[in-house]
Amino acid sequence: MCVALASGLYQQIQIDKPQVPASELAGALPWAIKDFVSEPLGQLVMDYVDLPTPPSSQARINVVTAPRARIQSIVDAVNAVAELESITTEELALAQLFPVDDTPRLLLWQPAGHELHLLVFRQGALCFSRALRGFKHLATAGSVNEDIDSLALEIQRSLDYLQGQLKLPECGSLQLALISPALGELVQRLDQTFGFNVSAMANKAILNGMDYLSPFALLQGEPS
Repeated sequence: MCVALASGLYQQIQIDKPQVPASELAGALPWAIKDFVSEPLGQLVMDYVDLPTPPSSQARINVVTAPRARIQSIVDAVNAVAELESITTEELALAQLFPVDDTPRLLLWQPAGHELHLLVFRQGALCFSRALRGFKHLATAGSVNEDIDSLALEIQRSLDYLQGQLKLPECGSLQLALISPALGELVQRLDQTFGFNVSAMANKAILNGMDYLSPFALLQGEPS
């Protein structure tokens, strides 16, 4: 069984990758993130994924941390009824919903009760993640007329960074994984703004609630 941690259960920190041999990286992570966490380092567990790095720049990584006691309670609970294979995060799990190829694909994702997030997936992995502040109310908005220009600007800024700084290929699509009375209007307006296909993500997980999307994604990655 695989478990995806909800967004409120872990912290993500993007830092320069410590310049140490690969065999020593795990030991170097606590010292690299010590100024970014409030909990004692000995009470945390952590792992990392590599991030796309601008040419001629130092490699970057995304470090994920969580309280050790929390992870242990999850391990104990799952192993009591099944065999735990891995623990990941909601954002990383969503990569299973996208093709494994070189084309970047964007996802506007809003977990219930949280801010809107822009995620970018490429080659089967999450390569960019950004919270878009100020759009939390989209879940209840009846219209996006007052928000569309600001939202489009924030997306364009991220596209400029992806292509101008990280030198990624042009994005192939944008999907929206959020629940809003104005979803149709939002899709239509964004589709008119950008030069790639924009659509609402539709699958049986979302139809039952946004909280089911990450577990659904994990199931897509399991061998049939």
